[in-house]
Amino acid sequence: MGETLALRFDWIASRIEGDFLFGRRFSAADAFLYVMLRWAAMCGIAVPDTLRALGSRVEARPSVQAVLSHEAVAPLGAAA
Repeated sequence: MGETLALRFDWIASRIEGDFLFGRRFSAADAFLYVMLRWAAMCGIAVPDTLRALGSRVEARPSVQAVLSHEAVAPLGAAA
């Protein structure tokens, strides 16, 4: 199952059109992908560098930083 997810992450990464999934603007799809990236990190599933960078851009958003702080959750890079 992890191999299948890794292939799907590769496919998604190959189709990113900008800083976020569909261009320059953050969307709900980016929020959902961020959650999937966190799950992948917890399960030890490798993700492409492109998606790791997207996860970092999502975490740079003040609203995401506030939630991570409030919930005492480590940033994505530290979740692996």
